[in-house]
Amino acid sequence: MPDPQKGITISVSDLTVGHVPLAFITATQSALPPTIAKDLNNLVRKKIGGIASLAGVVVLERIPKTRSGKTLRRVLREIVERGMQGDWTGELAVPATVEDRSHVDWARDKVKEWMAKRDQMGKTTARKAKL
Repeated sequence: MPDPQKGITISVSDLTVGHVPLAFITATQSALPPTIAKDLNNLVRKKIGGIASLAGVVVLERIPKTRSGKTLRRVLREIVERGMQGDWTGELAVPATVEDRSHVDWARDKVKEWMAKRDQMGKTTARKAKL
């Protein structure tokens, strides 16, 4: 399992429970076990409680930070909230102290991929439920 120091969570809106955590972790795809989402979800349930669960896991090469090392959680939350509305091109409120703007753009691309995969899995599950 990845080092907990190499990841963060943000809160995202959920119609059922209000808000749920979304995990951002840094790792290379080849270094991740295929069960990473399940493993992290089990860890959340163990630490918080049986009904707790992650919205998902987004793998980033680097988590966007300021030059002083502060994580840009607000920017990540803005990316997710805008993505839920289908806005992938709007200007983000990125602080001038961002370490590397390309990390923010890359995070947006990875969140978009995660949402597309999640939506596709939801459609597949809905089709199976109708059968």
